[in-house]
Amino acid sequence: MMIELSLHGRKGKKQRGLALVMVMMMTAILIVIVMTLLVTVDSNALGARSVQNKNQTFNAAESGLQSSVDALDQSITTSQCASGTIGNYKYTCGIVNNFNGPLPLATTDPGNGSSITVPAHLSLVWGKGTTAAGERSTFTEAIVSPPRAGLDLPDGVINAKNNITGSGDIPVYADPADSNPHDATVRANGNIAAFAASVDGLTSAVGSNAMPGWNGTAATGASPVKFPTAAQVSAFTSKALTNAQSGTRLTAAAFVAGGSQTYTGNLYIDGTVKLTSSTITIKGGATVYINGALCVSGAGKLINDQSSLIVITQQLVTSGAAYSVTQGTRGLVIVLGNNNPAACSSGGEPYAVAIGDASNMNMGLIYAANGSTTLSGNGSFRGALIAGVNADFQGGGNGLAVQYDSVLVNAATAQNVKIIDYGNT
Repeated sequence: MMIELSLHGRKGKKQRGLALVMVMMMTAILIVIVMTLLVTVDSNALGARSVQNKNQTFNAAESGLQSSVDALDQSITTSQCASGTIGNYKYTCGIVNNFNGPLPLATTDPGNGSSITVPAHLSLVWGKGTTAAGERSTFTEAIVSPPRAGLDLPDGVINAKNNITGSGDIPVYADPADSNPHDATVRANGNIAAFAASVDGLTSAVGSNAMPGWNGTAATGASPVKFPTAAQVSAFTSKALTNAQSGTRLTAAAFVAGGSQTYTGNLYIDGTVKLTSSTITIKGGATVYINGALCVSGAGKLINDQSSLIVITQQLVTSGAAYSVTQGTRGLVIVLGNNNPAACSSGGEPYAVAIGDASNMNMGLIYAANGSTTLSGNGSFRGALIAGVNADFQGGGNGLAVQYDSVLVNAATAQNVKIIDYGNT
């Protein structure tokens, strides 16, 4: 009997020992699982925090970039901008201002420390976003063009503050690329003669109207078209003069002396430009101020390639598509002269703007603030005309045609600093 008890006791101890080992093994396995879960959770948390830091430092860097752009909108000569915070993230900013620089400017890339070049008459702006502890940062940077003031001009293909006159030979077409099939609006605050063969838009005059629109109606007694006041034109062109003088300054003779070439950025030209034998291109969405007249003829060509504003104090006279705007851009010319200048020829033209024969000319938006406009000869003209006095059309035979370009709507609205190249690191 005692032997049986002894055997039973040894067997129980053995089972209890085995159970203890099993418990310890299970505990170890559970510990490994828990540790793995903790590591995974911690890794996920770190990953989520890293993604959050990446996104938030980028947002902060964008705020810094915007701060530098806002500063330039306030002053085109500044190199200062305001730093700040967004939540727990900080941003700083910087400006390498080369708006006034006639030459490219070498500088250091704030993002990676490499050497870069800021083009003439443009500027480099940047923003840097960092975490509160500074362990992560993101840079954004951009090359920008300068701002310009705005002017509220009427839309439509032809607007005249007084009368619209002509020989009746030309067709006036709508913009085929526009969703509006009859957008070639013609309006006068005086009278409209039967100046066209047809008008693919509405016509209206405060006085008499002999030119029916596409719907067969020649509206009269219309409300006057709103034109900018003299004070508004003066304020706009004064701002344009300031912008232009912040860039390259040339005499009219020096402007054409180099033959065919490209100018980028703001440009002030003193004197009457007579371009007869080369092609000059204006780039960079610049402001160009000509203190005189612009006379382009013969083999001369002036190309407005990137929606630049050109202000001319006297007279614009061109022939043979000598002045043109790149298709799809919003080039604007404002002519301040009246109907009496004789700057472009000995006999002069009784118009502030006189545009002659052109096979196919993109003229953009041309506004004669204080004078009349005329289109004459043969050719197709695409764009819009605004006459501060009369708008006259004299086709040579049946070869003259005018087509509206709807991209010119609001072409004279204010333009803030414009980003033309962008990157981030």
